[in-house]
Amino acid sequence: MLVVGLGLVGGTWVASALDLFSAEWDVRIASMPMALNPPWGAIAALLLASALAFYLRRLRLNNADAKALTIREDLERHRRIEDWASKLFQALDQNPATIFITDAEGRFEYVNDSFSQTTGYVREKVLGQTMALLSPSDDASAPYAAMWAAARRGEVWKGEAQTRRSDGTLFWERVLFSPLKDRDGHITHFVAIKEDISELRSVMSRLQESEGRFRAATAAMVEGLVVIGADGRILFANPAAEAFLACPPGGLVDVRAAEVRIDRLREDGTLYAPEDYPLTRSLRDQCELRGLVFGLRDAQGDVRWLEFNSSLLRMEADGAPGLVATFTDITERRKTEAQLRLAFEAIRQSGEGILMTDARHIILSVNPAFEVKTGYAADEVLGKTPAFLASGRNDADFYREMQARIEETGAWQGEIWNQRKNGEAYPEWLNVSGVRDNDGPPGNYVYIYSDMTERVEAQQRIEMLAHHDPLTGLPNRVLLRDRVEQAMAQANRLQSRVALMFLDLDRFKTINDSLGHPVGDELLKEAVNRLKRCVRESDTISRQGGDEFMIVLNDVRDGDAVSRVAEQIQQQMREPVDIEGHRLSTSFSIGVSIFPDDGQDFDTLLKKADTAMYHAKEAGRNGHRFFTEQMNRRVVEHLTMETQLRRALENNEFVLHYQPQMDLGEGTIVGVEALIRWNSREHGLVSPARFIPVAEESGLIVPIGAWVLREACRQAREWQVAGIDPFVMAVNLSAVQFRHHDLINSVINALVLSDLDSQWLELELTESILIQDAEATLEAIRRLKSLGIKLSVDDFGTGYSSLTYLKRFSVDKLKIDQSFVRDLARDPEDAAIVRAIIQMAHSLRLRTIAEGVETEELASLLRVFHCDEIQGYWLARPMPAREMEDFLRSHQTRSVAGRQGVLL
Repeated sequence: MLVVGLGLVGGTWVASALDLFSAEWDVRIASMPMALNPPWGAIAALLLASALAFYLRRLRLNNADAKALTIREDLERHRRIEDWASKLFQALDQNPATIFITDAEGRFEYVNDSFSQTTGYVREKVLGQTMALLSPSDDASAPYAAMWAAARRGEVWKGEAQTRRSDGTLFWERVLFSPLKDRDGHITHFVAIKEDISELRSVMSRLQESEGRFRAATAAMVEGLVVIGADGRILFANPAAEAFLACPPGGLVDVRAAEVRIDRLREDGTLYAPEDYPLTRSLRDQCELRGLVFGLRDAQGDVRWLEFNSSLLRMEADGAPGLVATFTDITERRKTEAQLRLAFEAIRQSGEGILMTDARHIILSVNPAFEVKTGYAADEVLGKTPAFLASGRNDADFYREMQARIEETGAWQGEIWNQRKNGEAYPEWLNVSGVRDNDGPPGNYVYIYSDMTERVEAQQRIEMLAHHDPLTGLPNRVLLRDRVEQAMAQANRLQSRVALMFLDLDRFKTINDSLGHPVGDELLKEAVNRLKRCVRESDTISRQGGDEFMIVLNDVRDGDAVSRVAEQIQQQMREPVDIEGHRLSTSFSIGVSIFPDDGQDFDTLLKKADTAMYHAKEAGRNGHRFFTEQMNRRVVEHLTMETQLRRALENNEFVLHYQPQMDLGEGTIVGVEALIRWNSREHGLVSPARFIPVAEESGLIVPIGAWVLREACRQAREWQVAGIDPFVMAVNLSAVQFRHHDLINSVINALVLSDLDSQWLELELTESILIQDAEATLEAIRRLKSLGIKLSVDDFGTGYSSLTYLKRFSVDKLKIDQSFVRDLARDPEDAAIVRAIIQMAHSLRLRTIAEGVETEELASLLRVFHCDEIQGYWLARPMPAREMEDFLRSHQTRSVAGRQGVLL
């Protein structure tokens, strides 16, 4: 707008004006700002205002200055000044910009016509007043204060400020406010050029409001919205689009759509190539896309599926079109569609017969299972009602009640008899459900038919499994409890008794493990057949699991009747059983408890019958025992001792005694056997015969045995360090301890902690260990032998005495049981057995040791039989470690005469 000023003022007279006052006044045109656009208009107006300011200054020349000029020069100059001043005033008055000039104190010296028009102030009334006339009286005056402060510092100020009109109203102006200095650098005037921008600000405000409404509307959209220019750069993106494309707010602006770093997937899950990306394709081909589905995969691998729609947008009349694109998140819709497809497929593949009807119960569709169950094809039933399935077994009242219930509640379920196409009637469980649209009445009904025949059979199978043993078909413990409670109730009424028999099949585990589970199963079935021959129909036989059975004898008059049944069972079991080429013999150990004598409830009777059965086993199996209070006391004692054994481990109440072993040929001590003793705080010294069986049954033998190993190895090494000649330390291993998975580690730990060489450790095994789980036993023995440990078989001759096992397990020594040694001198059979054991062992390159040698005579006989070692009271009783050390030292300094085994 300000270029008009330059057009009004001719170039020639402007140049003349500059020549005129530049000599008198330092006007630095090059340093003047060009704040108002276009800049040349501002420069022109500023030049004109500066020239006018020079003229005004000249009019105020004091008398002293005037006298310094010659009259001629003064007249000439005044003429020239008046000439171009007139033109300056004319140009400035015609300039559309508001222009005013003030003196150094801010008082108006000149205002143009535009000033009067925009402010309403008459020029003559304004001159001489200060700029405060235009400044607002409220906070809007801050720009004027800043403008004035900058100008006083000699700086040019440019900006926007509100101006007060003569009627008090305010309007906005763009302002250029510049100081003018003389040659000495003093500010003499201020020039202001203003432009009314009220309308522009109003338009901009409306645009901003419109843009705000647009951004607010697009920000509230759940759909993504982007505007893309013809060059492919994104001009605008709403928050939803930024979220879809995993970009921060504003992060998409000025970015090419194809450069957004996110995986784009086709519907088949493959990645789009950059050139095939929908946005790129829409721009490239200048085409609009509708309903295109693609996926966006984020950094975590999650995929969001979007529906893409685009429209071309021509932003300039002659320019290439841009693009407006929307993205709608259809992830949940796709999931819903997938669920609907899954539901449809589930109905189609369901094993239940399903049909769907309209509101009038007209059949619209049926699934394949319905066709299979009823024999009707789909096209035979469509358009009918389900009533055509009626078999006639349900009367009219049944169907009326059923229909009334459906109309009242929209659902019905119950058992119904239908008829197949072939005329066969069958029971079904029918479930009718109404399908409602919103809150209205059902628009459709779903009928689900479940064949009750299959369900009843399944229930029977479940009932059988829940209350019967699957192998034998006998009642299990759940059903047995019910039978016992019924029998006890009847016995109370009849004043009779009920016997509960607990049966355990003897040696079943050995048969099952050695011959296999199929043979074991057949043996159990045959045992059941024989048990059934021994009881009445009113009695109950139950299998508890494994090889344990229970028999409930109703209406028992006395114990003799129970004994006769038990003896009959044993008689039946005496006949061998032939299974898969194996001829097997077994028996039952039976415990008996009597209601009401031994208990008033099932659990008490069961516990006491179990206790009696274990006593039958201890008595040698193949027999029966009745529960007595003495048995109960023994059970209580057993539990008490188990508790005390646990406490004994914690309180270190166990000690080891040692019994020496002598080489018969050399007469030297070649080993000692470590024997555990329990020095109880409550009972004193407890015999191993009392507590070892309890420890084995409770599993405490494992930690106790580990302690024995550690202590025996420690003591053996301690004697070696004390100067006693090394000898073998023999330690007994229990069968329970040997089967424990941590045995090898316990042995290694004992050797490492004691620093004892493995050649001085001998482990004594019983024959029962060798015959149980032969492969696992063989592997354990191999590992022990690989450590350099010696192995001996304890109590040889009292068990199976299998030569095959001796050869296979590579033991080092046989220990002849004292039952053969004790009567060796008087019993020729014992002598023959001992001689045979020694000869057999030597043929297998095994050493022999006889235990229980209590007389010199026995020692002499064993020497004659060429037995290698002896152990017994004749040599020494078991003794504590300190006494054993004295014994060893005394024998270390003496020799043993070979004649008649006499010690010298």
